[in-house]
Amino acid sequence: MGPKFGDAIKFCFRKRFDDSSPSLGSSADAVPALCDKLRDLMPKDGEPRGDVAEIYSHVVTRCTELAAGAVAERMLLPGEPVPSVSDVEQAVVLASLVCKSAEAVERFLGFAEQQAHDLLFPRAPVINCPNRGSK
Repeated sequence: MGPKFGDAIKFCFRKRFDDSSPSLGSSADAVPALCDKLRDLMPKDGEPRGDVAEIYSHVVTRCTELAAGAVAERMLLPGEPVPSVSDVEQAVVLASLVCKSAEAVERFLGFAEQQAHDLLFPRAPVINCPNRGSK
């Protein structure tokens, strides 16, 4: 993948979701459509990924944000939270941009959930969470 493709991906990514637009992941309808467009431009096996590092970084960040809701609910409320279907769907679509298989997507989303837990857990005493130790 040459610099042209990397620049095209970054351009499409920024043009569609600049400061005046909703961010990637803010609309359940926008995420699959954008990911479908980006998927063909993502590097193939053996191709450098430096040109799309910004997209990889955004996918990690957004998947962590999507997981944080359920993680926070586990910390604040008794019992297992009811999953947000749209959050899960968005996270799976985003993760599929950077993962090759369903198993990789599952592990990637597990990583994002752990990241969310690691970010929220130290702040649990501030909000006096009864379920601080649970994950």
